[in-house]
Amino acid sequence: MKVCIIIDAWYPVVGGGQVYVHELANRLVSQHNCSVDIYTRKLRSESTAVPVSTPKYIVHRLGWLTSFHNPFARVAFLIQAIWLLLWRRYDVLNPQSILPGIVGKIVGGLTRTPVILTVHGTALFRPQPTRLFPRLIRWVEFCILTRIKYTRQITVSENFRQLKNVNRHIVVIPNGVDLAPFDGPRVDKWKNPTLLYVGRFDPIKGIDVLIHAMALLQTKRPDVRLRLVGYGAEGEALRRLVHSLHLNEAVDFVGQLQGESLSKEYLAAHVFVLPSRSEGYPLTILEAWAARLPVVATDVGAVAEIISRSGGGIVVPSDRPDELANAIEQMLGTDRPYGVFGRRYVESEALWDKAVVSTYKIFQETVDAQP
Repeated sequence: MKVCIIIDAWYPVVGGGQVYVHELANRLVSQHNCSVDIYTRKLRSESTAVPVSTPKYIVHRLGWLTSFHNPFARVAFLIQAIWLLLWRRYDVLNPQSILPGIVGKIVGGLTRTPVILTVHGTALFRPQPTRLFPRLIRWVEFCILTRIKYTRQITVSENFRQLKNVNRHIVVIPNGVDLAPFDGPRVDKWKNPTLLYVGRFDPIKGIDVLIHAMALLQTKRPDVRLRLVGYGAEGEALRRLVHSLHLNEAVDFVGQLQGESLSKEYLAAHVFVLPSRSEGYPLTILEAWAARLPVVATDVGAVAEIISRSGGGIVVPSDRPDELANAIEQMLGTDRPYGVFGRRYVESEALWDKAVVSTYKIFQETVDAQP
């Protein structure tokens, strides 16, 4: 089977979508005898990340080297990807989330190739923006995800199926995690109670809320420390916020980590905190549970769903530093084995091999159904 995956950001830009596609593509090639081509943009990033295992797929980078948010480069990528793919034949087109869905729909319609859209997350559950341009962006996302018909849709979180959608063949396939990096040599915990955040430094991740929660927490638990692992455009603003709240001794900016260095961070921490304003199905929560780390996270995307099913953490509203601080304090003071419950959940429900087998089955069924 020849599979074409379309994604508008690729390494060195790294997030849940990139990890998902890397794990999917590698396993489709090595375990299911597929050939996989990935079409993406040339992007400039302060990150130096590369996939942590040797890729078995081919990556085609289109356009010119630019930043992720450059609107002209996005339009140019869409046009170039459509033109190239009209002349290249695949059994399945698998656009990832929003803008690549346009490429998939146009190319699939003109070449009669099945299009399976994968939805990682959506801002459609957030309150309606008040400004005109954000409202327009939201409308475009709404149309691409729910008003355009695809051959099939895959979503990583159950809550996406709550939206009114012209697509009826929507399959939920959760993200996965590898347990091996978290089952190596023993790693000692930090001496002080330590909170961990892993992810992009982006306003949507709510790290500013976590820092304000730390300021509140310090009045009761001055021994608590916070480690921020990641990178992003908001980094300098977050450092200024830490300084203004006199938290320089309590908050460490670790930088971006991958592989063994990242798994050791999880294993050495005491609580993982995800304060996001919007999410899909966060891989970082699964990684925390793989390390038997309890989780405090906000009620966005699939977070409440997976925490309720696993019993692996505490959920709080987003943008509430007071409630976030109280939940962290509660987690640090409890004997309830939240992390153990989370580990059991990923062992039974959230492994990459299981996710890819389910995805390949959808691909094969779709191809077999073609006339």
